[in-house]
Amino acid sequence: MLGVVDAALMGLNRLKFKHGVESGIQVLGVSMGGHAALEFARTFPDRVQRAAVIAGYYPEAQIDALVQATAAIPLLLVHRKGDYACPFRLIQSLHLARIGETSSKCAETE
Repeated sequence: MLGVVDAALMGLNRLKFKHGVESGIQVLGVSMGGHAALEFARTFPDRVQRAAVIAGYYPEAQIDALVQATAAIPLLLVHRKGDYACPFRLIQSLHLARIGETSSKCAETE
């Protein structure tokens, strides 16, 4: 079955752009869209060139799997400590896991 991304890329290729169409994509998500962007990157790491998440959310219990799947993907995380809808500590845990530190440091910076 053809995925949505593959179908979109095939459609773009049919337009015959002068310089072609890149097969890798860049994803951006804000708030809960940040979760969607991270989930997309985890599910399709070979299709994502880079990802950015602004004030995003990701379940702490799933961070290790996300880090393993997206280790080769450049990731920009932008967040504010005072965010109550999507707590800062969750994205901080993701950041620390990506750089190889333990999440116990999260408590020190809040």
